[in-house]
Parts: sequence; structure tokens; C-alpha cells
Amino acid sequence: MATTSVAYIKHGPTSVAIETSPELAVKLHNLANNFKTLDSDILISEIELYALFLKHCVANDDALALVIFDAFIQKFCANGSSIHVAVQEYGLSNESAQAVLRAYYSLWKMDEAQSRYRNAAANTPSALLGSSSVCLMAMFGGQRGVGNGLEEASWLLDVYRPLLEDYLLLMSEFLQLEAQDVRISSVYFKGLDVFEWLMHPEMAPDLQYLRSMPVCLPITGLTQLMQVMVLYKTLFMTPGELAGCFK
Repeated sequence: MATTSVAYIKHGPTSVAIETSPELAVKLHNLANNFKTLDSDILISEIELYALFLKHCVANDDALALVIFDAFIQKFCANGSSIHVAVQEYGLSNESAQAVLRAYYSLWKMDEAQSRYRNAAANTPSALLGSSSVCLMAMFGGQRGVGNGLEEASWLLDVYRPLLEDYLLLMSEFLQLEAQDVRISSVYFKGLDVFEWLMHPEMAPDLQYLRSMPVCLPITGLTQLMQVMVLYKTLFMTPGELAGCFK
């Protein structure tokens, strides 16, 4: 009697095979039948198909999501390759790379997935941070002077939301409280609710307000702190351990 079965996920000419227990294979097959992808005439890579189906599983069945996540890691993050390296190697467009990373980190708040993320990080240590022959310096700079200043933070939140959402909400509440200080409140006449603006872009103030120094500087600082948080969380380091890598 077979101890494993294979479920196939297909999109146009692209297909992936998932090996799992017979019971879960049946569930995967049923879930795959309800899986709607892009127009079948649109070609997508294997890693994109994995990512799309992983998101579908996360929304429908945690157990199946873990099965697909295990297969995803084994397929694309083995032999010392991190998910970010895998995305680069496939030469994905910015939009496709964003979708793959978003799917990969969509299980972050699932307790059963944490050991998998940790093991993947341990198998792909940072060569730069781990080198004793390199002296690193961190520099916090500004953002490019185009757009409304929210684009980078919006991208980070979209891709790494499970890692950042709680922190962003806390920091947004802190900034709003600071903006109510009577000494400076007059310059924040449209508030400083960064979380609301990122979650609901249609609620963001006009460009002139967002580009004003009292508003854009705290947004820039918060965005850079979000980058730091993504770095130490995905490497499974504490903020202090990350700081210790810089001489």
C-alpha cells in the first residue's frame, strides 16, 4: 500500500508535483480544483505557481499550506539559497517577485511554520554579516525625492505584513500622539496616521502635505526602521545581535 501520493497543480504548460500522504493528496487535489489562477494563456514560472497555490492554501487550509510550504522550501531554498536569492535567479518582474515573497511570508504568524522559517534562515546565513574580515557600517539616509513618500513603506507592508503590521500600528499610534503636542500640532493639521494611510491609500493626505518636512521625515525614519525589522526578523536575530554585526 502506497505511503505517499502525488498531487499535481497546473497552470497552462506549467505544473508542479507535490508528494505527500494519500489523505492530504486527496485534499490537495480537491483544493486544486477550486484554484483559480491567471488567464491560462499567461505564462508563469514554477516558483510563481507554487506561490499562487501557497496563498490559496493559506486562505483555505493551514495543514495543506504547511505541506506546500515544505515543498516550496525544498524546491527553491535548498542548498543554501534564500528566498530572495531564488527570486533573483528566476529573473522575475518586480510585481512577480513581490507576489512570491508575499506568499512565502504569509505563514509567518502560524506557530507551526516558525521552525521552518528558522531552519531555512539557518541554512542560508548571511555571508556579509557573518564575515569576520569585513567591517560594516550602517547609515540611515533619506528617500528619493519622488512620489508621496509612502511607496517604500507600502511595498514593505504588502510583502512582509505579518512581520511588520503590529509594529507599524504601534509606531503609528506613537507618531499620532507626538503630533498632538501643542508646540507642534499646528503643522500636523491633517494628522500623522501612517498606518491608516498605508492600509487605505485613498485616505492619505495630498502630496504637498506628505512632502512637507514635519511629515516626510518621520515617515522616512519609520520606513527605515521597518527595513531593519525585516532584516533581523528574517535572519532570526535580535536587534542587539544585528547591531553587534556592525563595527
